[in-house]
Amino acid sequence: MNFFEAQERARVASRWLIVWFSLAIIGVIASLYAAAVMIKAWMATEGVPYQSGIDWQDPQLAFFVGPAAGGLILVGSLYKLTRLSAGGSVVARDLGGRAVDPSTTDLLERRLL
Repeated sequence: MNFFEAQERARVASRWLIVWFSLAIIGVIASLYAAAVMIKAWMATEGVPYQSGIDWQDPQLAFFVGPAAGGLILVGSLYKLTRLSAGGSVVARDLGGRAVDPSTTDLLERRLL
């Protein structure tokens, strides 16, 4: 495999990651909306089981839950993007890495060096 084939595979994989990430966001927002509708129905009946079913179409609730959840996901994604753009040392530190002292006597650390 040459460089251009690897580059094209990476592009295709990146596109699929974007598709799956978008679907995951839609799924999270839909799940939060469903939970909000059920909580609203439960609160409206003061804990008594809702007799006539749940009204799943609530535009006012959808216009609140959708942007709130989407905004929270966007803020979290932007925060993580800025953290990751700081470089490999920040990523290593976030994952529990530490600098290895060049004068260490630990055999495993010597092997790493």
